[in-house]
Amino acid sequence: MKSQTIQNKHYFIEIYSGTVTDFSQRSETHVSGSGSEGSVEINSQVTNHLRFFLVDENGVEKDFQVTDWDIPIRVGHKLTISKLSNKRNVGGVVVGVKNLNTEQIYINNKVINHFSETKYGVFRILSGFLFILILVYMVGTFEGTWIEPFAPYLFGWGCVISFVYGFIQDIRLSSKIEKSLYSILSNI
Repeated sequence: MKSQTIQNKHYFIEIYSGTVTDFSQRSETHVSGSGSEGSVEINSQVTNHLRFFLVDENGVEKDFQVTDWDIPIRVGHKLTISKLSNKRNVGGVVVGVKNLNTEQIYINNKVINHFSETKYGVFRILSGFLFILILVYMVGTFEGTWIEPFAPYLFGWGCVISFVYGFIQDIRLSSKIEKSLYSILSNI
């Protein structure tokens, strides 16, 4: 297990290597519909599941599952899998695969983006709450001054700024995690 610190956040990257002994792929289709009197809307969503087993050099077999991620593999291929975790997510999620036979590296950006969003979601809520507290204090302090008419706008802009800042942090964190994973998998 490798430990990485990215943007002052501590992550664990677990690396597993082995040979594919078996794999299966399946798809689920969820269909929903709604409408009334001549107007009907039907939606479908397909979810793809890939499950594969790796046996390492010591004969230990591990089971991996990924969703909505197309990784071309065959029985006998040698793979290196990277799982990303933090203290809250001890099991980790598969975010990178290197197929040593084809020399291809696959990084799951969708999972990394979701992982990084959860890191800054609390920050967004707390920063918005803190801004509200500051604003309430400011409105009381600036009552009767030229700033008083602008107080409602300050609240709105403060919320927008805190959410934009959180969004930028998500993008930066995702990018740094992707680069770190790519570097680790490239050197294997």
